[in-house]
Amino acid sequence: MKNKRGANTEVPAFETELAKLYRIAFDGLTKENQQLSWEKTYLVSELGQEFYDNYMKLGMLAQEVVFDNSQCRYKTVARISLKILCEFYASHHLVWILSEGASSAASSINVKETLKRINPLDLQYVYRFACGLNKSAADIILKHLQETQEGRQFAILCMLEQEEKSDQFQQSVKDLVSSTIIISSFQAKLSQRSTIQVLEAASAKQ
Repeated sequence: MKNKRGANTEVPAFETELAKLYRIAFDGLTKENQQLSWEKTYLVSELGQEFYDNYMKLGMLAQEVVFDNSQCRYKTVARISLKILCEFYASHHLVWILSEGASSAASSINVKETLKRINPLDLQYVYRFACGLNKSAADIILKHLQETQEGRQFAILCMLEQEEKSDQFQQSVKDLVSSTIIISSFQAKLSQRSTIQVLEAASAKQ
């Protein structure tokens, strides 16, 4: 394990271990039965004791002792302290997947299947963080979202995460705010949230 220390911090940087944590978070969030906690022994075996201890001290990980009925024993389980933090970690792994996929046409099916596993209604921040982290990944995500009517509205929201707002974004917001907007109780939850947040962002920039 190769550790690095930043010039202004005493906290070691564990690049390999972080990549593993990103993958663990992503796999947990995108399972059919979402997994948000893991046995401590598993995380230590994957990430190493030093990394685990550091992230416990920083409050990034939290642990508790629970009783496992299936095995009739107590065990220590750990989780990423906040779901939004888990989504942030997962977004890094998504960017890695999309960066790998963008360089090879052969992996496009894998990319499509990966994106289908991410429910925007439950995991919107995985998409939004990823769009802010990497422009190439954002382009792939936006193209995927715009394939559905509901996703198009959310795609505009994802564009907000990019530092440089594209002409497409500016035009999309302009079209949205210049039209009559009705938010009905029958409208899909994702579309409702996206519309409201885009309007708030547009209002803040006026």
